[in-house]
Amino acid sequence: MPRLSLLLCGASCLAAVAAWGEDDGNPQAQGLDIGQTIHAIHDLVTTPAKGDKPWSEDIANLSGDDPEEQQRAIGHLIMYGPAVLPDLSVLGRDRDPLLRLRVVEVAAGIGGAAAAPLLLALSHDPDLRIQENATLGLGRCAGPGVFERLVELHVALESELRRDAAIAMGGLGDIRALAILSTLSLEPDDLVKNAESDTMLRLAGQESAVMPLAALIGQTSDVQRTILIQASMALADPRLCPVLVASLSDQQPLTVRFIAAQSLASNGDSRAWQVLCAMAADDPHDSLRAQASTTMRSLTGFPGSGEGWRVWWQNNAALAAHLIARDELFASLHDSSVPIPRARLAQFPIADLAPLLDAVSGGGAPWWPARAWQVILADQPGRWTRLMLDRLLATGDSTARLTLIILIDQLGGPDCRAALTAIGSDIDSRCAREEKSADDGHAVPDRSAERTALHVAWQRHPAP
Repeated sequence: MPRLSLLLCGASCLAAVAAWGEDDGNPQAQGLDIGQTIHAIHDLVTTPAKGDKPWSEDIANLSGDDPEEQQRAIGHLIMYGPAVLPDLSVLGRDRDPLLRLRVVEVAAGIGGAAAAPLLLALSHDPDLRIQENATLGLGRCAGPGVFERLVELHVALESELRRDAAIAMGGLGDIRALAILSTLSLEPDDLVKNAESDTMLRLAGQESAVMPLAALIGQTSDVQRTILIQASMALADPRLCPVLVASLSDQQPLTVRFIAAQSLASNGDSRAWQVLCAMAADDPHDSLRAQASTTMRSLTGFPGSGEGWRVWWQNNAALAAHLIARDELFASLHDSSVPIPRARLAQFPIADLAPLLDAVSGGGAPWWPARAWQVILADQPGRWTRLMLDRLLATGDSTARLTLIILIDQLGGPDCRAALTAIGSDIDSRCAREEKSADDGHAVPDRSAERTALHVAWQRHPAP
């Protein structure tokens, strides 16, 4: 072992023994000045550290007086990873709070389960700055005690710690935090409230959070339920539809009903139509009637309002009864762990399943386009090829046509080649018409991307 490594190891051991032996109540204040000791030893040795601890020089620089060397050491030590944590644990008991702060920065940069014990210890540091940074660092960690410590810090007296704990919960990604953060109405500090709200939105945006969020909405009431529903706004996941419909009940406060009607615009489906139509037509509160009308227009595309929704429902109740089974299926399929029921898909006509094709092109929950494509692939390819071809032939939008060519190619199946032939003929006829229109001064659309996509598709599906 090189001389510096030996000296550093010896210094670390001596410092650790001395630090722990002084006063367990406040070891940082009572311990040796480990940083200065290591730096002094480093000055006695001129050869750079090698061997089993190639980071020894960086440990020395971390405790030195040169700010540039300190920053370089931080970067180097983070790159070395968990192997440096035992040495950092020794420095974490130094008297110098600035050195302990740099230790926190390295440990947070390493993160993971390995760094958790050190950051958990430093989250109890008497220096508030170190507690704050250690708290934020726990958001990059994992393992026993991390979430529980953040829960403790979330009710600390210091608003800075409550804020940092809320932020760290977002980094941790633990959906158990939704229930804790939904009490943000009780928080007196606006900065903490903002951090809690941001973290709730971040956590609620995970696929794994949808059903726990739905359960929490159903179990809470009043202000807490309103906060949870607000977090659901942008999800666009119909698994939330039933609990949101239940939140429209006359037994719920006005604010809860209003925000639930808002959320159904993105998370609702045909299962919400009847209740929303009744609200839009009959509710005694102007704001609720207006919001229910807005949501129904979003869900159905029908430009109704007020009493008009009562008539609309009378005319569409049978359609809703037909679509509810389809929408329940779509909602269940938003869970990527649920097997795709091929036999169940076959029971629906392709017109009912067509929204899956819309989803593939984007829209809905972030995980829904990929899942919708998996559902299409699991179904009978022939009827999807026909639907895609019909849509392609009916539109002149170059982006939509290009997308459909690619999807037909990716879907494959026994009808793929016939569809590609039809697409080629359609492109040729469109180009011929467009060239004639050019004589009248009209711009000719560029179909080169469509032809390229078609050429690639033919290469993937050559003649037998």
